[in-house]
Amino acid sequence: RDLLVAKELKTADRIIGSGLTASHFFARKLAGQAGRFQTEQLERMLEDAFQADWAVKTGKIDGEDALSLLVIKACEA
Repeated sequence: RDLLVAKELKTADRIIGSGLTASHFFARKLAGQAGRFQTEQLERMLEDAFQADWAVKTGKIDGEDALSLLVIKACEA
């Protein structure tokens, strides 16, 4: 979620101003990492995380398996 917000804000100063983080170091890191992804990729990964969370909480999948699947999907993105 933080990467998606950082992608929209684009600069470390705007990230800090948004209240996402107070750390300039963290804001610079977020801005740099967010630039490596397309917005659609970040949105898809966030949706996958929501789906995995729901599946774990409803007992459809084990937490460790859900995390493994998320990593695999993120690597494919």
